[in-house]
Amino acid sequence: MPLETLCPDILVSIAELLTSKDILQLSITCHSLSKILYYECLWKSLCSSIYGISYKHPNQTYHSLFRSLDNPGNSRLPCPHIELLDIHQTPLHGLLVDKATDPVSWEGVECHECDVKGINSLFICMSPECHIILCQHHAKSHASLRCVHHNVFFKPNIGEIFCFSCIDWLGNECANIAERYKEEILNDHWSIVMYCPSYRQKNTSDKLRRREERIVRWRDSPHYIATSGRPICFIPTEWMNTWEQYIEGWQTDHPPMIDLRLWYLSNGYLRPNIAFNPFAPSTTDITLISWDTWAYLENNYPILGALLTENNLSTQKNNNRWSTYLEVWKRRARGE
Repeated sequence: MPLETLCPDILVSIAELLTSKDILQLSITCHSLSKILYYECLWKSLCSSIYGISYKHPNQTYHSLFRSLDNPGNSRLPCPHIELLDIHQTPLHGLLVDKATDPVSWEGVECHECDVKGINSLFICMSPECHIILCQHHAKSHASLRCVHHNVFFKPNIGEIFCFSCIDWLGNECANIAERYKEEILNDHWSIVMYCPSYRQKNTSDKLRRREERIVRWRDSPHYIATSGRPICFIPTEWMNTWEQYIEGWQTDHPPMIDLRLWYLSNGYLRPNIAFNPFAPSTTDITLISWDTWAYLENNYPILGALLTENNLSTQKNNNRWSTYLEVWKRRARGE
């Protein structure tokens, strides 16, 4: 019996056993079989069976979703664990309703498994039957020891959702639009329950800024910095650590001004006791960033003092050691 004479249900069942490449080749064999490309039930089944994803953006077809999953480029695949959460199952039981509307009162709330306290340090399991409050260490253990329903957590101090299996914040600008849509619905529903209106409005504004800065910061891989073609910039490690704490949700407020004056003596030279070693980040006083990241910081944070880059190291005394470190670091970062 010719394939084109089979009913659609049987064609879909056959196509589900094929690879996406085989399906495309099958669809161009004749006009009748070309219709298989428009069977949404087929592409939904393939998205679910291959990638574990069966949710999508309303403006997406499952065919377009599958193509984006099959060729994600630099993007991470959508989180399959968020699909298991019901938007109507929110933390409505006593403790959270009493505490979350006023984040200051979270100071007395602690991890269910240890004595870690404070809203900046806690996560809430978003599983409908759970909603347990845990610190990062126990949240990670909870996600690995329980079933997949317990991988996704809400961080109440910043109003964002983190998956401990994907090891990433969900709904970022670089995420698939299906994940962004699903995360937005869940986040809005939880935020309405968790926060009073004024705090919810502030939290939304801060979240957009934090997500933007997270992309800016983690784009700065050693390879990106070394191959950008622009001068490498220097920034205080202490400020950078505070910034990273902010963008990763360990503190609610963004860091203060960037004060570069502390590096310099009154004669304009660098202080001799400043430690610089890009191979030992925990011991250095200075962190390397790209010119692009510096441009962002300059536009969004107040800065005091003169910028120091690799180009003006030559004006500094005892710059030979710094320059040597920097050249070796750049060669390694470029993979030479």
